[in-house]
Amino acid sequence: MSADVIAEITRIRSGLEAAGLDAGAVTIADHLAAGAFSDQLPSRASINRILARHGLVTPQPQKRPKASLIRFEAELPNGCWQSDVTKINLADGAAAEVITWLDDYSRMILHIQAHARVTVNTVVSSFTAAARQHGYPAATLTDNGMIYTTRFRGGPNRFEKLLRTHDVAQRNGRGNHPQTQGKIERFHQTLKKWVTAGAPPETVAELNQLLSRFTEIYNTQRIHTARKATPWAAVSFRSRLHRCQKSCAHTERLSRVK
Repeated sequence: MSADVIAEITRIRSGLEAAGLDAGAVTIADHLAAGAFSDQLPSRASINRILARHGLVTPQPQKRPKASLIRFEAELPNGCWQSDVTKINLADGAAAEVITWLDDYSRMILHIQAHARVTVNTVVSSFTAAARQHGYPAATLTDNGMIYTTRFRGGPNRFEKLLRTHDVAQRNGRGNHPQTQGKIERFHQTLKKWVTAGAPPETVAELNQLLSRFTEIYNTQRIHTARKATPWAAVSFRSRLHRCQKSCAHTERLSRVK
């Protein structure tokens, strides 16, 4: 591998980290492919070795083996939406609450907004806004917070009634087991890393401007390692494939009739 390629790999890594974006080998390879070194594209393993050689890899503590994890994933866009709320500190130290709706299949941000406080009314309005733009999902997956469910504390809340009205299945992770909502939990790590890379926002309105910019980067520019594509590309490809499969099945049925 040429010295120029090695220098470009370290430059891309430093730039991505400074911007608060993921800077793994897959992302670096995508940047290399889009630049002047597309004809000298190294493997993911080679990029990792270069990063380690230059002291750009932070050793991670021993983690649970991936083989021991039980993974699930929706088969189609809108098969399941995950949602959760996280807090982001403003410049004065006050915490704003950010609610996100994330497509389980593609990891695309369907809706994200900061509020002074998230209530069940916020959940209803944010879910409705996402559904108007993307259509209703087959199911939702959240924790057991009272803004999402009150099944352990009496009758259904406004959000649960809304899901029943639109025949959307409601799924909730078990208590003290955030791994069930692993995709949205991991997303919040990515979000906070990006936001905290710059100056803290002064107001909730300013934070929402940052979230709008982050949505554009996350959905259309940043390669998601699980999908090897941007979330938007994953949705577009799977939707086209699904339409093609339905069209082919319909044509085959017509040919049998004839």
